[in-house]
Amino acid sequence: MLKFEIVKCKKPFNEAFQEGELYKAHPNKRGQQQVFIGNKRYLIRPERTFVISECAYYLDFFEPVGTMFLPNVKKCKELQEKTIDEILEIMKE
Repeated sequence: MLKFEIVKCKKPFNEAFQEGELYKAHPNKRGQQQVFIGNKRYLIRPERTFVISECAYYLDFFEPVGTMFLPNVKKCKELQEKTIDEILEIMKE
């Protein structure tokens, strides 16, 4: 099972992200967390993984707002094509 999330930016990871904005996020096939702006993906991981865990690093920048568990990456990619509002409605059901 893969965790598909809608996340709120706590502090910008880079210049592409804005504080307070909502984004779609799910892990890639290697389990590395990625956040999407439109169709562009950003891997959220520290330069030195032995210094801090990738999960803790990710949570420094993003706060989960909604979560769904999906069986595979294909299902994540299907949800990726929906808007954030549509995904939040699905999560409420």
